[in-house]
Amino acid sequence: MGGIDVMLEGLKIYFQLVSNGFVHAKEEEGVLYFSDAAIRDFVKQCANASGTEVLEGSDYIHLVASDNGSLFSTPYSQLKQKFGFENQEQFHVLCVIALVYLAEIDTDIVMRNQMDIEGTSYYKLIKDVENVLNEWSEKIENDTKFEEQWGINIWEVINVFSTRNLKDEKASKLLPSFKTKSAIVHMLMKFLEDNNLVRIYPTMGTFIVYPTEILYERMNLAYRDDTRFNSIRNLILKSQGSEL
Repeated sequence: MGGIDVMLEGLKIYFQLVSNGFVHAKEEEGVLYFSDAAIRDFVKQCANASGTEVLEGSDYIHLVASDNGSLFSTPYSQLKQKFGFENQEQFHVLCVIALVYLAEIDTDIVMRNQMDIEGTSYYKLIKDVENVLNEWSEKIENDTKFEEQWGINIWEVINVFSTRNLKDEKASKLLPSFKTKSAIVHMLMKFLEDNNLVRIYPTMGTFIVYPTEILYERMNLAYRDDTRFNSIRNLILKSQGSEL
């Protein structure tokens, strides 16, 4: 394949990655990506030039931000615009909720099958986040260097999240916002859903979240060997009363 063809096909694949965040390995673009080294190199060059990284899984090709194992294909400034959060404190809250959720689904095959069947309710996730934040606040009181060690502004997260009510009893519909705990979780999950990482279903006055195969594979690629994530994950699991 000539240079122009490589560029055109490579751009086609890259723009699909930018648009969707992933390409299935068995789709035409995925087959072409893996079968042609020149196109594959061109796509990676495009990713590097834009501050993103290509991750190659067995079922999907993923595009993520290149800053330290991100699940998303978008840098912070664009995440702020897409999410709708107002400042870094709110972003930290969303990150902690995401970490708690990831810690729950990053488990053995038996528990994963159960997760796929039962999902995770917003109320359960909120309770787990509250337990983690309570555990962390106690650790900070006993160890002033705890917050520095993990690189998380825990007090800001606690102040933003814990001061919210569970839900707005007067609201007829749950909308993504920072008005209530449920609305904060909904903001994160709607963003994950838009990126094909979870599926959300309404049930019994709340919502149930199910992880997708794309999320499982991306987690494995982005975080499996990430020491910091695994340390935070174990800390979260300790706070929930379990540990690897």
